Amino acid sequence: MIRPSALVFAIVCAAAAQTPNGAQQPTPANPGGVPRATVALAPEQAATQTETQRAQVREHLRKRLGLILETQETPRGLAVNLGDALFDSRQALKPAGREALAKISGVLLAYPGLKVRIEGQSSAANEAVFQQRAEAVRGLLLAEELPADAVTVSVKRAEPAGANESGTIQQQNRTLQLVVFGAPIGVAQSRPAPH
Repeated sequence: MIRPSALVFAIVCAAAAQTPNGAQQPTPANPGGVPRATVALAPEQAATQTETQRAQVREHLRKRLGLILETQETPRGLAVNLGDALFDSRQALKPAGREALAKISGVLLAYPGLKVRIEGQSSAANEAVFQQRAEAVRGLLLAEELPADAVTVSVKRAEPAGANESGTIQQQNRTLQLVVFGAPIGVAQSRPAPH
């Protein structure tokens, strides 16, 4: 959404760059006062520049999300890990979990066009638990005004990674992540993680 003050500023700047006869005045961005149509890039250069910009946005977003919760780049998009510590014994979000997700929502709202899939995988014994957690996360993201059509849930049963004896193996058997994707970061469609 464009703030009214930003729109007024852009209109004033555009008007100031025009001479009385409608020609462009020289500006730092256009030193020769050349009409914009003649400074356009070739299609290949524009595509490369666009992909470079998306990669830069993706990296910037990964860093911003990483300041809140562990985030990694994957072929599916940016995966934000939602650990057990964010949830209480009733599978509701703890205050720290609500705070972290509220911050993440604020970051995501700054990038229109992004989508989020809440992905969970768990053993059969924990599948209902992870569905509850995923729905709690979705509810909070929607309460923070992320568009409903941009937030989906996908909880799948995973094959055990090993005997559930140690905490490490147990953690491998159950995960919950926010996967962020969309045109602004160059990952147009994300598929759930294979299991």
